Amino acid sequence: MTPMIRLEGVAKRFDRGTQPVLRDVCLEVVAGEAVHVRGANGAGKTTLLRLLAGVIRPSAGVVDRRTRAVGWAPADPIGGRALTAQTLLAAAERLHGGAPGTADDLIERLGLRGHTERRLGTLSAGNRHKVNLAFALASPDPGLLVLDEPWATLDGPAGAALTSVLEDRCRAGSAVVFTDHTRAALHPEGAVPVEIRNGALWPVEVEVPGLRVSIVRRAERDVVDVPPAHLAQTVARLLDEGWSIVGVERV
Repeated sequence: MTPMIRLEGVAKRFDRGTQPVLRDVCLEVVAGEAVHVRGANGAGKTTLLRLLAGVIRPSAGVVDRRTRAVGWAPADPIGGRALTAQTLLAAAERLHGGAPGTADDLIERLGLRGHTERRLGTLSAGNRHKVNLAFALASPDPGLLVLDEPWATLDGPAGAALTSVLEDRCRAGSAVVFTDHTRAALHPEGAVPVEIRNGALWPVEVEVPGLRVSIVRRAERDVVDVPPAHLAQTVARLLDEGWSIVGVERV
């Protein structure tokens, strides 16, 4: 797989003489991959994302970014207060050189329609957050998307729409790196978790329980074991084949 970005021996300290926030971080994110950065508050998650996005430079080590198409969505609002969302997103589309209509499509999918002509300073926190995401997602494929708490403040439909967009981007060859505390059910399928502890990055071993689907079709009964990430596709296939779902349990 083609690496989109590689960090080797990266450290970051903000004041001389202080302990580094990050130390000896090594990470490679390849095309089509989604990476979930985990860690306690203050562990350095946002610092790592800012390094990946090129917002700040490392104090030591190498950040080898293989694409110029980088979409960055910080947790804090962007764009000041006087601009309208439409003006900001149209500028992002031109800046990134994305396909015409990209901004309009993102406005529709994230539920921003009807809010884009208002000044950013008058929007709710949730809609300001959607503007951050749309600005980042205006970056063309394939590229690197770096998203800090992207599901924070999103309602159910907008959260599901974001997940769908990110999965589409991964299939198109982009790489996604994100932090998130609360919406694990909405993470892109196959997202790889890593954790920051004591300034260093560690892999996370995740044991995912399987699901057993009980089905019936006329006089036939059967059970099918499936990974949770494939449940929706499996259920759709079974229904198309004439089966009825009578139960789902963890195994």
